[in-house]
This record gives sequence, C-alpha cells and structure tokens, in this order.
Amino acid sequence: MEERERIRVIQEATQQLFTALDFEERLRRILQVAMQSVDAEGGSILLYEPSLNALVFRYVVGDKSHELQGMSLDVDEGIAGEVFRTGQPKLSLDPEHDPQHSPRVDIALRHRTTSLLTVPMRGADGQTLGVMQLVNRRHGVFTEQDLAMTGIIADIAALAIENARLAREAELAHLAETMGMMAHDIKNKVNVVLGWLSTLDPYLSEIARLHPEAYMLMQEAFGAIHTATVEVYRDTQLVADAIRGATSEANLEPHSFAELVESRVHAIEPLARQKRVTLKTTIMPTPPALLDKFLIERMVYNLLHNAVEATPPGGEVVVRAHLEHNGGQQLYLGLEVSDTGAGMPPYRVREILEGRATSSKAGGTGLGTRIIRNAILAHRGTWDASSQPGKGTTFRIRIPLKSP
Repeated sequence: MEERERIRVIQEATQQLFTALDFEERLRRILQVAMQSVDAEGGSILLYEPSLNALVFRYVVGDKSHELQGMSLDVDEGIAGEVFRTGQPKLSLDPEHDPQHSPRVDIALRHRTTSLLTVPMRGADGQTLGVMQLVNRRHGVFTEQDLAMTGIIADIAALAIENARLAREAELAHLAETMGMMAHDIKNKVNVVLGWLSTLDPYLSEIARLHPEAYMLMQEAFGAIHTATVEVYRDTQLVADAIRGATSEANLEPHSFAELVESRVHAIEPLARQKRVTLKTTIMPTPPALLDKFLIERMVYNLLHNAVEATPPGGEVVVRAHLEHNGGQQLYLGLEVSDTGAGMPPYRVREILEGRATSSKAGGTGLGTRIIRNAILAHRGTWDASSQPGKGTTFRIRIPLKSP
C-alpha cells in the first residue's frame, strides 16, 4: 500500500469519529474501513469483559456475523487471548498449525481461517480494552504492512470506545445532578400541595353536613391528588437514585404481591394489544407481605414493558408469580417474566444484572433495568436471567417474604 493510500485510509477511519451516526454504527464503519484496507473477508472487535474474564465478540462484520456476535473467548484461549495478554500484534499466515489458535470458532461457524491479523486495542491510559481481528485476505496474503495499518485503525477504534465511555459518564453525571435538583424542587412543591390539603381538611366536616354528595366527591379527589402528588416526587427520586446507582429506601407496608403483579399486567395490556403480543399469566395467591407498593409496581411494570417491547408481533410474554421456599424456613415471593424476543448475548445479560447496562436503542439510558434492580435491592431480593439469541429471555426475581 502506497503512502498516499495509507493516509487516505487513516483519514477515512478517523472521519468516523465525528459522524452523526450512533456509536455502534461508527464502530462497525471503522471495522469495515480496516477490512477494506487489507482486503479481508471478515473482521471483529473483541472487548474484554471483566465479570466473565473473557473477550466478547461485540462488533462483527462478514458472513455469519450474527452467529459470532456475543460469543466469548477465555483470555487464555486462542490467538486473540494471546495478543490481549501480551499486548503484541500478531500476523498468522497458517493459524491452523499455530498451537495458540483455537479452532472452536471455526468449528461453531463451519468456517476455515487461513490467515489472521490480530492487534491489541489500548485506551488512553495504556490499558488493553480488547483486540481487533481481521480474517482471510481475499487476494494474496497478509503482510507486516497490513498488520501495521490494522494497528493504527485499532487505535482509532479504541479512541472511539473511550470517547463514547467518557461521553456517557458525563451525560449520566449531568443527568443525575439535574434529576437530583428536580427531585429537591419537586419535593418542595409536593409539600406545598400536601400542606394545602391538610389546611382544607378541617373544612370537609362542614361540607359533609351541608353537601354530603360533594363531600364524598371531594374526599375522593383529595385522596387522588395526594396519591398522585407523592408519586410524582417518588418517581423523580427513583430515577435520580437509579442514575446514581443508589438503592432507594423501602417504605414497607402490608400488600399482596400477587395483586400488585396482577395490576401491572392489566396496565401493560394496552401496549401488548397494540404490538400484537400475547400475555399469558400464572399468578398464584400470595400471603400479605411487607412491601413497598410503589417500588414493586415500578419493578414489575418495567419488566413487563421491556419484555413486550422486545417481543415481535405474534410473540408472547409469560408472567408467573408464586410463593416458593429455599428448602429451609425462608419463604420467597417469586416472579418470572419470559419473552420470545431476539434474546441477548451473555455479556449483555451480565451488564443488566450488575446495573451497568445502557440501552441498546440510540439515545437510551438503560434506566428501566436499573429501576428494576433498585427495587429488588431495596427489598433484599435477588435476580437472575437466562437468554438465548433468537429465542428470547427470562428474568427471575426472588424477594424474601416478610410477614406483617
């Protein structure tokens, strides 16, 4: 590759840092530039996932890319693991006879790797974020010059990842500060409304004597105003807590868990009908338990909303609520929500369960899953999930039963 052509390729890759495209598409474009520059059949970016201690195929371009997306390799596995550990790029012209090469991916995809470029991706602090791999040159063989060019483009991709992370952290920090100020301001306004309701309360007895029908209506209206006003404040505070990663304090009162779940199922039914998604429920009666009604309702609604949104028309969402025990004396309130959506790779499930997820939709924040996790932690509960790409996802929640 001539010097002028190398400069053009680098400029093309760098331009992707400043496009209006969403972050995911920018990374794929940079990967495509890398592939075109060395005439590769396919390419992938594997990022290190600390919770799995593995490299995960996060961005893939080429045949069977959808099968490779989300697959993980142990950091001690394959040439990718070797380059990640050593930080040294590697040109493999005969990977099948390289003792470091792992055939697992080739076997899974029914594919043959004849040549391979693997380069580390380093952040601004020198920390290795993952690796970029380019597979099988279409014409001729990969060269040391190709390896050097891939390394430069990998650095550009790493810069894009770092910039996106910093931008997201700054955005969430600003959002948390804004929501915190809003929550404080709304609390002051809520107190004004509640104060006026208390001031008017003594006059209700006189209205009851003179206008019984008006009294009943005003009592209902005052109750609705009081409930809605408090919920506005708590919703704002809940979002602020979710952004900061804080756990809300639970206001525990006796409630039926089954009835709270049932009410949220009814609330989500219009959306399910609109999306032509079938709701199936098995909700067993549960004894009265000490729960924060507000947090539980938000938790259940967000779970159902996510499941319905993830399910294509004609699919179904299954909801199960029941009482279970751990084989000992402790009883649990159990909730299971399953969908027949696209599913998620393991790294995505792990991010959600650990409260690190951002939305897969452009501009999303992932607050819905953080609100779910917040409510579970506030009740000293646990959750887990299983997901299979192309088949769907199931979330399971267990909350210790505290009897009134």
